[in-house]
Amino acid sequence: MERTAIALAVVLLIVGLGIGVGVGRYTAPVKVKEVTKTVTVEVRPLEGKTIQFGDIVAQTSDLETYKPILDNVILPDINEYAKLLGYDVKFEGLLDDAQAQAAIHLEKVQSFKAMGVNLLICGRWSSQAQAALSYVNENDMIMFSPSSTSPLLWIEGDRLFRMCPNDYIQAPAIAKMLWTWGIEGVIVIQRGDPWADGIYNIFKDEFPKLGGEILAKVRYAAEVTEFSSYLEQMEEIAKEAVEKYGAEHVGMVYGNETPPPVCAPYTCARLYQQIRSQPIHDT
Repeated sequence: MERTAIALAVVLLIVGLGIGVGVGRYTAPVKVKEVTKTVTVEVRPLEGKTIQFGDIVAQTSDLETYKPILDNVILPDINEYAKLLGYDVKFEGLLDDAQAQAAIHLEKVQSFKAMGVNLLICGRWSSQAQAALSYVNENDMIMFSPSSTSPLLWIEGDRLFRMCPNDYIQAPAIAKMLWTWGIEGVIVIQRGDPWADGIYNIFKDEFPKLGGEILAKVRYAAEVTEFSSYLEQMEEIAKEAVEKYGAEHVGMVYGNETPPPVCAPYTCARLYQQIRSQPIHDT
């Protein structure tokens, strides 16, 4: 009987302990555990900002025609497109003029950098793009050119982005065109800049491949305005070429925008009477 009582007491003690543990678990103070969780929220850094870009025309005469296009077409179109994409930004173009000089173009690029403007539409002439390219690369700027075509500026990894093909295409086409016209000898007069140099460096190999001869190359500085000595030199070469090939088989290629800046009317008229001429339009 005594053994039974002891056993019962032990069982009750175990049960009591079990109940106590359960009760204690639910009646004890609640422990609060703090958990830190990092939530990444996407924030657009330019939200509500005005993005300025520099826009440098190549020469002063371009301002009259380009400014209305920038104000009434380009900027409204860009801002409307940004709005359609859901971007709360506004683009503002700061217009300037390189005055047809590569050195002035570089000065304008440096001025924009001083203003904190690193996005540029400029380098419209290859000479201007080349003059500014080292500065643009060294200062983490971006230069978009709508019209530079010189093969000399085909440089991998730079910060110049050109919107049109380079002149590796143009020079072979000019050579083929002249040859199909029956031109066997050609005189080249060209502006001394990367654009014209790039074309000539390819043309001088392509035209002889077809059987043609480059009779002479006359290269003048971009700022030159007096061409009498150059034209006299070309006229003498043309006379000899006509004797060799005949007037219908001798041509002149001029690398400039238009002939008037290069040719005084009377001298050019005499020259054109002797040979055929073809411009390479500047881009």
